[in-house]
Amino acid sequence: MNYFVRLALSLILFAASAQLPLAQETKPKSEQAPADSPIESNPKAWKEFSSQEGFFSVLLPGTPAQQSQKINTTAGPLDYFTYALQTGLASYFIAYVDFPEVPDDASGVKKILDGGRDGALAIANGKLIAEAEISLKGIPGRALTIEGANALIKARVYLAGLRLYILMMVTNKEQAASPESVKLYEATVSRFLDSFKLTARKN
Repeated sequence: MNYFVRLALSLILFAASAQLPLAQETKPKSEQAPADSPIESNPKAWKEFSSQEGFFSVLLPGTPAQQSQKINTTAGPLDYFTYALQTGLASYFIAYVDFPEVPDDASGVKKILDGGRDGALAIANGKLIAEAEISLKGIPGRALTIEGANALIKARVYLAGLRLYILMMVTNKEQAASPESVKLYEATVSRFLDSFKLTARKN
């Protein structure tokens, strides 16, 4: 079982390492020059993005950049698909990868999700603020809030059959906590993470 835990951990590490530098480079709003309101505050900017290959849809305030690559894991080379978008407020990230096999029992699935949590904590070098077991129409998942030195991370991890989905929103924690931004931040977190849906596979 440790094999699956290490596999999930390595994938989360890869995902988080791709996004954290973006958030750490984002200065708090108080340090930035005056600018227009964040794009997230405009309801018309939010559009449903769908991936036919990934069998998912999600709301985003823009069109993400797509990338695929092979990464080395404990299971050998795996195809890893990512969708990333950065705005003045946050970095948005969706990724998925297919495992060659996964445990078929609840205990095994729990350990995979535990590995994902521990991997996100390790790369953020942060502390776990909140964690909850969640499900998406019966698909097991984990909701995480992680605080790093500079970044605040809201993440969800789902294991849908052989496929692991990772969603993250990474923000400079000072910016997220500022009185003028906190309401928009909370609404943005909910709009992004709660909109994630899996779509039917077409034959």
